[in-house]
Amino acid sequence: MRRTILLAAAAALLLTACSKSEGSDVSSAKETEMTKASTASESGTSAAEPAQTDSLPEDKDSKALYDTKPISEAYLSGDTSKLDKFQLEIYDAAAAVIDQVITDGMTAVEKELAIHDWMVSNCHYDEQELDAIGEMQENSDNPHGFLIDHRGICSGYATSFQLLMDMVGIECLTIDAQANDDFEGVGAHAWNMVHLDGDWYFVDVTWDDPVPDSEGEAIHPYFNCDESYLLKHEHIWDIDAYPKGTGQKLSYANLTAADVAELDDLPELVEQKLRSGAADNYYIFKDAEELGLPGDDKLDEFIRTSPLDSDRNGWLRPLELAYNECGFRIWAYQLVEVERGIAVLPYVTAMN
Repeated sequence: MRRTILLAAAAALLLTACSKSEGSDVSSAKETEMTKASTASESGTSAAEPAQTDSLPEDKDSKALYDTKPISEAYLSGDTSKLDKFQLEIYDAAAAVIDQVITDGMTAVEKELAIHDWMVSNCHYDEQELDAIGEMQENSDNPHGFLIDHRGICSGYATSFQLLMDMVGIECLTIDAQANDDFEGVGAHAWNMVHLDGDWYFVDVTWDDPVPDSEGEAIHPYFNCDESYLLKHEHIWDIDAYPKGTGQKLSYANLTAADVAELDDLPELVEQKLRSGAADNYYIFKDAEELGLPGDDKLDEFIRTSPLDSDRNGWLRPLELAYNECGFRIWAYQLVEVERGIAVLPYVTAMN
């Protein structure tokens, strides 16, 4: 689908000394009712499996997703004799990505993150598809357009991620369903699930890639998120047809959040985070309940009723001051439930 355009009202932008960052979807999250009508079933494919087609669909209007399985199987077996020219070009491009970003000794989630960040940093959404009078460029809906031309729509992102996960041995599914875009309403959308350390997680690489594109930048709100997060952020799919995606341990927020033991620690923690070059920085407060942070069931209400200048936010003022010292202003924030607690993601802009 046309993905949400991440403008200033929904983006974190770090432009100067401490670090540099790009946008993320921070529109207010409202609960989305689960649809029981599977888009995959309507297209004649199994909802519980990635949609599969032949090498390149003869019907260019076909809604089926590109079948990456022959390419990943050729990579794993070392036998490319059954691949056609189009598939071989994808094979070579995908193998080059793996050679570039995967190193010996990486864990599965480190491989996944390296591939995710390469995709977001080096490719961009096909903005022709966003133009009311434009046409999607050829192969933007499959890995050929994404990995070779470095552009794609959601199906190009999802099938490329599926291919690369299969090639590095990470169990992955592609969901071909719907999402509610802030501008276009409900439309077709595709994303992925991965199985790591016994849990299933959701990954939406498309919605982790801001529009307009910022080359070399990677953000992660949809990297290994759980089911509740996707439902709050307008993804609609047949929940019963797929594994339960309840994992939190390997979400980006849980993996990378700085633990705030004391509020006095914030200036040093913020400076460390910004100097690391990360584009999105999370914090978990040890005394969250005492500081006024709610449980996950009240997150939406808390954000709606707690503006940045609220005196209730005893945790936020020290965080604001720490960012101010580095030359940035917090203009919004997001709260995300993770295994270690409630993670705070501030959205900041450079101060003049």
